[in-house]
Amino acid sequence: MLRDIIKKEILGHLLDSKFLFTFIVSVVLILLSVYMGMRNYAEDKKEYAAGVAEVSRGLDERLSSGAGLRIRNSAGIDIGGMLVTFTSDTVRVFRRPPALEAVVRGVGDASGRVSGVNNRMENRPAESKYESNLFLAIFSAFDLLFVVKMVLSLFAMLFAYDAVSGEKERGTLGLTLANSVPRSRLILGKAIGGYISMLLPILVPLLIGALLMSLNSDMALGNAGGEDWTRLFLLYGVFLLYLSAFFALGLFVSSLTARSSTSFLALLFVWVVLVLIIPKVAPAAAGWIRPAPFAHETLSEKTRAVPQIMQDIDMTPLTVLRGNRPANPTTVEGYMDPIYQANIQRWSGEFSQTMQELGQKYETLLADAYTNIDREYRLRQDAQRRLAKNLARISPASGLTLGSMVLARTGTEEYNRFLDATRNHRNVYNDWLVHNNLRNAMGQVTPDIILGLADMPQFQFEPESLGESLARTLPDFALMAAMTIVFLTGAFFAFLRYDVR
Repeated sequence: MLRDIIKKEILGHLLDSKFLFTFIVSVVLILLSVYMGMRNYAEDKKEYAAGVAEVSRGLDERLSSGAGLRIRNSAGIDIGGMLVTFTSDTVRVFRRPPALEAVVRGVGDASGRVSGVNNRMENRPAESKYESNLFLAIFSAFDLLFVVKMVLSLFAMLFAYDAVSGEKERGTLGLTLANSVPRSRLILGKAIGGYISMLLPILVPLLIGALLMSLNSDMALGNAGGEDWTRLFLLYGVFLLYLSAFFALGLFVSSLTARSSTSFLALLFVWVVLVLIIPKVAPAAAGWIRPAPFAHETLSEKTRAVPQIMQDIDMTPLTVLRGNRPANPTTVEGYMDPIYQANIQRWSGEFSQTMQELGQKYETLLADAYTNIDREYRLRQDAQRRLAKNLARISPASGLTLGSMVLARTGTEEYNRFLDATRNHRNVYNDWLVHNNLRNAMGQVTPDIILGLADMPQFQFEPESLGESLARTLPDFALMAAMTIVFLTGAFFAFLRYDVR
């Protein structure tokens, strides 16, 4: 009997015009989003390759031109030649675009893609797409995630809003139950048959989109050991789980209402609240509950830290050295006196060493102060973001967005991993600068020292593993599954007491 009910539901949906309408719209929107995503990803790959090549070319030109400080001997006397030096602004690192941004765009357009390696200021990647095209900030990205979240969720409710109330209006529900069909079996058959009917016009274009991505040479989804393919089909599974939540919601509301028009209006209101309102209100509510400083406030705090650091440094040794400087001779013969030359050379060495020690102490204190300020800023920002996520997770749309971005490696977590990698690289790179450039500035090099690129530290960035991504997305997917179960259970018990008259 259950099989007959399921077949009847599927056949009824196949003969309904909404099935054909859903199939046509799904094919157009899904394939269009995949095509646009692949084009955007190809452009991002070209920009990434061009940026890396530009930095490499700039370093080679700097090395070949000999740009740098003049070489001096141990006495600080210019002996000719140039030693190539690099500043904290010489090197930039680029964020490689993930392949699955073709499906889930994430924060890629809004976040910066290039970061300078600055030894003092907090690394804040720049050159986001919003900087060059403000229209992207006005209109959200058109990707497969958008299609599923905004359009297909409506179609999911469309297949369920009249499953019970519609049959009551047509008078077929009472006739079916008059044939001694158990209510529990009837509602179960409606749920299974309706869900299968909803999946058919959606799964076909999804599979065609996956085929197109596999044939696109720019995507190269198999280059990461097949992990991208695993992530893609996990994304598809998440999409179907999200749609099942709205289908179950539609079935539940239909089992509570007597008219299909009432069911549709109620579902539309709930959809607006879950998909449009809660995801927008949650960040603002988190900002009210747990405020965090703005970036310009952090910059002002760093500026105020500089005078305090200067006061904390004991300048007495430098003052004493300046007072003990050998007096300048009054004659040329006095300048040529070996005793004066030895004294001034010894004093110059002590002065240079003292300046170096004070400079290193200043840099250390300044770096510590900036690190503490940045750490406090990040802690408060992270606390606010966690609260915003937890509030937004009330909506399955927020769970879909957050979980999909993690699986596609296009979310804020992957962006923060890039920031952490640039901070680590900044420390390694600045140590390299000190060991190679500061010696020249202090006159501690010889003409045979040549600084090249072979020993320059290279930027290292490890994307999040699949296991870590799954662990991070588990709460979002568990909530969507729980919502589906709750709505189905509610529909089951509501239908058991449903008045078919």
